[in-house]
Amino acid sequence: MEDLSAVTAFRLDMVQRPKFTAQLYSATAETPGTYAFLLGDAANAIHFWPGRGLNSGLASAISLARSLGNSWNGRALRDADFIRHEAAMSMLQYRHKSRAWKAMVITDERGVTRSIKDAIADSAADTPADEADIEELMARLRAIRGRLASRIPGLPDDATLREHLGKMQATTLRTLLASGEWDTANVGGEEVDIDIFYRPDPSGGVAKVLTGAERPR
Repeated sequence: MEDLSAVTAFRLDMVQRPKFTAQLYSATAETPGTYAFLLGDAANAIHFWPGRGLNSGLASAISLARSLGNSWNGRALRDADFIRHEAAMSMLQYRHKSRAWKAMVITDERGVTRSIKDAIADSAADTPADEADIEELMARLRAIRGRLASRIPGLPDDATLREHLGKMQATTLRTLLASGEWDTANVGGEEVDIDIFYRPDPSGGVAKVLTGAERPR
């Protein structure tokens, strides 16, 4: 033991990722047991700015309703009865929270990412907006108009845009500059399809999830 320099101890335990379903009371001879579920903002709280909270809440409720409808047959429920619902909730969490985060930060030309609110706060401490700021906003608006012109007729010309910008307060102009463009590349894209977990198989009913013993080898 003379050469012993340190002792490292750690707890041997199971690691479980966050989940949205929990059994509160086990089944008994008289009761089927009690389960609790996290839905809506209780499961995936999303900042109001990028939105999507209502979409996520409705999708999670639909998923649970379908899961219960497919599983309940008068017997006690099991954790395995909600495997599809857990998968749907994980997809919703990933899609909406990653989208919300992207909508609340900006990344500059050097690849530095910071929150939009900090960028706006810093810009407010600078000198008030001037003609150079209006020209920068005009350049951005021209670029947007150029992308949309083929799809949306009658977009405003430069004189109309400049007139509207001229009516805005200096703090509003500086906020528009600091916040940058809406990140449509990340805000848009594929949505979570709850139906993929509950589509019926050709033989009728919901497609069966094979257990380890049932999987083909």
